[in-house]
Amino acid sequence: MKLWATNEVRAKSNFWYFLRKLKKSNGQMLAINEIFEKYPTKIKNYGIWLHYQSGMGYHNMCKEYRDTTLNGAVEQMYTEMASRH
Repeated sequence: MKLWATNEVRAKSNFWYFLRKLKKSNGQMLAINEIFEKYPTKIKNYGIWLHYQSGMGYHNMCKEYRDTTLNGAVEQMYTEMASRH
């Protein structure tokens, strides 16, 4: 499972939020690592599926972002969603 968070504590919290039906004694977190790209200078297109809640209800959306890293594409998505939705 890949989660994006600002720090390690929030990443752990999000992990257990998504696995809330599982008891913590039965689950195990193996590692928390930052994702590094194999070719950080190559520009790629990333497609990101979103599920968000607005005043009209829940919405599914697919957006494409062009960036050199996956972390950069996710950061673009967060910036755009914060300003528009």
